[in-house]
Amino acid sequence: MKVKMVPITNTSAAFLHVGGKVIAPGDTRHVDASMVPPDLLPKDDSGEAADAPAAPANPMAELAQGTIAQIVPELPNLSDDDLLSLEAIELEGGNRKGLIDAIEAEKLERATKPPPQA
Repeated sequence: MKVKMVPITNTSAAFLHVGGKVIAPGDTRHVDASMVPPDLLPKDDSGEAADAPAAPANPMAELAQGTIAQIVPELPNLSDDDLLSLEAIELEGGNRKGLIDAIEAEKLERATKPPPQA
C-alpha cells in the first residue's frame, strides 16, 4: 500500500510539529496525509481539503480544548509522552500561562519523585 504524502509549509514564526516531523519556519516537508490535521491539508478549488483522510483521534488535542480547571486535575493521570504532547499543543496554540505553569509543575513533581520500590 502506497502512503500518500502531502507537502506542508510552515508559514508561522514558530516550529510546527506535524505527523512526527518538525517543520522549521519557512520550510516545507512532505508528511503522510493520514497524519495531517484537516486544516493543514492542501485545499482544492472549492476550498475544501483535497482527499482529506479520516483524522485519527488525538486525545491530547481534545483535552487541550478544555478549560484550565478541567485539564489540570487530569495531568497526574497522563503518561510522560502525553504530558509532553499536551505541552506542545498548548505552546503551539492556546499558550495559556496557567496551564503551562501547571504542566511544568507536574513535570517537576515527576522529576523529583523517588522511583517506586521493587
